Amino acid sequence: NEVRLLKQRQADDYMDLDRRIGAGAGATAPSTTAARPSTPPRAATPATPATPRPAPASADYEVNHYSAAYGLLKDGKIPEATSALQRHIKDFPNGKYTANAYYWLGEIYLLENKLSPAKSAFNKIVEDYPVHRKAPDATFKLGKVLHLMGDNAAAKAMLNRAVQSGGTAGNLAEKYLSDNF
Repeated sequence: NEVRLLKQRQADDYMDLDRRIGAGAGATAPSTTAARPSTPPRAATPATPATPRPAPASADYEVNHYSAAYGLLKDGKIPEATSALQRHIKDFPNGKYTANAYYWLGEIYLLENKLSPAKSAFNKIVEDYPVHRKAPDATFKLGKVLHLMGDNAAAKAMLNRAVQSGGTAGNLAEKYLSDNF
């Protein structure tokens, strides 16, 4: 029964990620259309993690770097996206899109059932970016990860915190609590 529940949760998580990616980059990627790389620039730098890095003096470089990493995720290139998101965090530890990079890494790790790295990624957002727009979602996901890791007390506390945040994450956390506790 527990294996069935874990498989169902993993499938639900996959569907959630697929829904978000399919909904477009508007909620997670940079909001300016001009800043998003089109297909040709992305094609010019397919190996984002391996390419030499120009001096990160420009905000445009960060936007392009994050957009390319997110584009890899949208294209289903999970290993490449993972490397690119990790590189983004390393290159832009205080960047505008660093919290987003942590969030998508957490999602990838959760889908791959790598709970410890998922926990670390979501926790980084909850602790270091508490007012970021991804914080409520990360709080909910951290609660799920804690539950999957067997830490039910911490999971309940985190899920209740997500409920208090309201919005979609709050609704999902409330449903998760009622289904699992």
